[in-house]
Order: sequence, then C-alpha cells, then structure tokens
Amino acid sequence: NVIVEQIIKEKKLSEAKIGENFRTRATIVKIFDPKHFEVCPECGKKAENSECKTHGHIKPSRRALLTCILDDGTETIKSTLFGEQIGKLGLTDEQISSPEEYQKQKNNLLGEEKTFTGHIKNNEAFQTQEFNISKVDPVHAAELIKNLESKIKSITPTQ
Repeated sequence: NVIVEQIIKEKKLSEAKIGENFRTRATIVKIFDPKHFEVCPECGKKAENSECKTHGHIKPSRRALLTCILDDGTETIKSTLFGEQIGKLGLTDEQISSPEEYQKQKNNLLGEEKTFTGHIKNNEAFQTQEFNISKVDPVHAAELIKNLESKIKSITPTQ
C-alpha cells in the first residue's frame, strides 16, 4: 500500500521548528488588514506589471494575503493565510476586498479558535519565525473529548 497523504503531526507552537509541517489548535488574538497583489491565472505565482516570469504578459488575477497573530497557550506567532484559507475563517471575497465590510467582520474573528495546519518559515527581513498556514479547520469538540479520553486511559493504571 502506497501512502498518498502527508502525515501531519500535532504540535504546540513552542515546539515547532523552521521547515516543519504541523497542525495546532490556536486562537486568533490579533488580525491585520489584508494586502492584495496580482497573480498569474495559470500558475498562481506573483505577477508584476501584468507580467509572469513563466507565462509572459498576462491578465492577472487579484489575490489577498491576511496576516494574524495566533496563540495556542504556549506561544504566539505571526501567521499568514491566502485565498481559500481566508474563506475558511469565514470571510468572503467581497468582505476581504471591501475595507468597510472587512472592518465589520474583523472583530468577529478575534477570539476564534481553529485548527491550523502549515509550516514554519524564517522571515529574513525581520529575523522572526512565521507560520505559513495551508489549511484551516473548525475545532470539533467531540474529537477533542475522544483524544483526551484516550490520553487519560493511557496514563490511568488498569484494575
């Protein structure tokens, strides 16, 4: 049997190292205004002045980048989300594109707890670690309870 999925370990932010892929449950404690940039509609890479390094002159698409601060109880970290993952936070394209609508929705995200998957990278400009998020999922209470019960059973002596 061939494994086709990448195995992602659950870690605390304080345990994560640069280059590692992992999943963590964290709370959004600060959120910044989105930044928009142009990308090639074919490859999705950043385009400048309607030019893609691979595809030449293009009609670029507009893409958003959202930065937030996450806290998992062990550490806080600056985190970035793109495209579909911004939508998983509950923001629509219209809300992220309209400063007025975004300001209305921004405060609703503060205090939200989610499960974030991604990798840690080094920000060369600021010499800090950042969490580049590739997946956002809701927190499922039933799964948390099941995991806690299995941990309790593993440390409780059997009678």
